[in-house]
Amino acid sequence: MPPELAANVPIAIVGLVAASIIATASFRQWSAGWWYATVLFAFSTLISVSGNIQYANEIGGGVVSMSIYAGMPLTMLFAVHLTLMLWERGRQVSAEGSAEAAAPEPTVTPVEVEVEVPKVYPLDNTGPLFTRRQTTGVGSQHWPTSVDVIDGPQFTTTGIRF
Repeated sequence: MPPELAANVPIAIVGLVAASIIATASFRQWSAGWWYATVLFAFSTLISVSGNIQYANEIGGGVVSMSIYAGMPLTMLFAVHLTLMLWERGRQVSAEGSAEAAAPEPTVTPVEVEVEVPKVYPLDNTGPLFTRRQTTGVGSQHWPTSVDVIDGPQFTTTGIRF
């Protein structure tokens, strides 16, 4: 085979590995499509391992370099296997979460609690454009006629005056 075409073989094998990974993940486990994709994935990984060993041998590498070159596609095989395990686990966890979300929540009976309402005392002037007991922004206070009597809303919002 001419060297310029031989360089395309590893690209085709890695493409086959990637496509079979996606197919394995997309088919229902133990179905015919899943088996086909899994066998194709294993076969293409074995071709990649043997090609890497042959390449290490051709460049004059010893047993250590052949082992390193053979380990690269095997590392991809193990990483893909772990990824698929995590993906399946994630799908199971999301299915369990949606089942829990669909479960009816227990009813809670409201409990009456007596709360002591604090007394609100007037503030001094806040600026030249404001009258006594007037503030601005969120949390502005509405004052009743008597400080000790709570006869309406104690907190309101007013606009800022310029």
